[in-house]
Amino acid sequence: MMRRSTIALLLALAACTADADTGTSDGAGDAGDAADDDGAGDDSADDGATDGGQPDACEAEGRYGDGTCDGACALPDTDCFLFFDDHAAADEWFTGYEADLAASESRPPRALVDASDARFAAMRELLERGWASYAVERPVGALDRAPELVVIDDPGVNAFVAFDRGVEKIGWAVMVQTGLIELGASEPALLGVVMHELTHAVDRHVLPDAGERVLIHYQVAPGEPEPLGFEQEDEPIARAAVAAWRKLGGEAGPYPLAELHGIPTGSSSLMTRVFNATLQRAVAADPDACAAALDRIEPFNQFLNARISPLDGLLAPLDEPERAELDLLSGDFMAALRDPCTLASDLDLFPLIAELFGVTVDEVLAEFDPSDVELVEGLPIVDQIATLTDDRYRRMREVEAMLVEDTGLDTSSLRYFSTEEAADDSTVPVLAGMGFPPDAVGEFFLAILPPPTRAECADLLARGDVPPYGDLTDDHHAFCFRAYHVAALADRVAAPATAARAPHTARPDAAEAYRRAAGPRLPRFWRPGDDTRSAWLAPPRQGPPPWNR
Repeated sequence: MMRRSTIALLLALAACTADADTGTSDGAGDAGDAADDDGAGDDSADDGATDGGQPDACEAEGRYGDGTCDGACALPDTDCFLFFDDHAAADEWFTGYEADLAASESRPPRALVDASDARFAAMRELLERGWASYAVERPVGALDRAPELVVIDDPGVNAFVAFDRGVEKIGWAVMVQTGLIELGASEPALLGVVMHELTHAVDRHVLPDAGERVLIHYQVAPGEPEPLGFEQEDEPIARAAVAAWRKLGGEAGPYPLAELHGIPTGSSSLMTRVFNATLQRAVAADPDACAAALDRIEPFNQFLNARISPLDGLLAPLDEPERAELDLLSGDFMAALRDPCTLASDLDLFPLIAELFGVTVDEVLAEFDPSDVELVEGLPIVDQIATLTDDRYRRMREVEAMLVEDTGLDTSSLRYFSTEEAADDSTVPVLAGMGFPPDAVGEFFLAILPPPTRAECADLLARGDVPPYGDLTDDHHAFCFRAYHVAALADRVAAPATAARAPHTARPDAAEAYRRAAGPRLPRFWRPGDDTRSAWLAPPRQGPPPWNR
């Protein structure tokens, strides 16, 4: 999850957003790479075993412990990990990591909780018990010690592991924020969180590009039983469509409506970050000129708030009168933003991106596709942002139409097995091995939902209904769906029989067709938070927080 200031949150409308003080990446950056891989899904290393009991190639070739991290091995290679002599060493390491993270997010570093604190002691004991079961239930290779624990004084509900780019190793520690400890979840549910994080480290999910080795894409038709992702065949048509949708949605946002007039809606997208920075600078330069634009934000937000489902964070389908109202609200806001708010501004897209990411304008331009540069060259900055965003929304609508034509199913049918789903799955055997309910982490998913949404989700689960899957650009999937999924997996473990599914077929040129529809990739620049994997995003909220005037 990524920390954002109140100003930067102005138009962050994505379904699953971070707590305002969490300070870690939500992993959404993976979406930008998805469109670059249209091949068949590689076998996941998550189960730590070679297919069919075949000899471990890494062991046979002496690649374990040879001094070079090999993230593709079936078992964790100790060369991929940064080990610590004691808790103090882990705290010292993370203090430096947090300093870089905080600087990149323009916030003060967070304090760490001392080992003498009762919260630390309780979590440490839980982590050690969990690791003892984890090392029995799942393959851990030569990892012969429990990870260290770092407790961060932060009310955000989150835990994460991190890859240290400086030494190119995964820190063998689990970072837990006090908000998670103080949530009041049961011991098994809290343990499920920690086990989820351990899987991100043990299975090397946090290594650069590791997520692509895990992905399995497929479709589920209405009325078809919801399958378990790890059991599915990778379907080329689903892979191509998901890759295009995640790439485009990751750049612009999950709501591809022409009536938005190019307002970006993704909380971590490049266009949202640039859009919010433009607003921030314009208001700082001339608050009076921006007063009309600010006044138009509230009705715009209210409209979306009322139509974003807290179950999955997605916008409900709009009828014609609603589309007309959104068109008017968005158009009025953008008109006031152009004139008078940014009328006197000399901001330009490319220098602003360079400033935000600490790179040169030449480096920014080198990362932009020439067709995108031509699309926005000479436009005022608001129109530069809106033009690129609206282009991505148009392409998303094109992808949806292609998918319907190809399969008869829209994007709500798309699924993909991700590192987040793999980490959820790993909690089931570990909790069962400790004598806890194997789906106990689902209790945690319910606990962090707002009470009305929690009740709605509980009703769905009690009826045996499949909850909404969630925003495809977020590889965590929706909380209620995750609770359903771990319960289904626990049942599947208890009764292994399952019906085989026939994968959807694809036309020969599908991958290239969807790649063309996805269009050029917007630049991605590395930030320290991109090297973390966190399991627990804040529940979907209905729209952004109000502007702090």
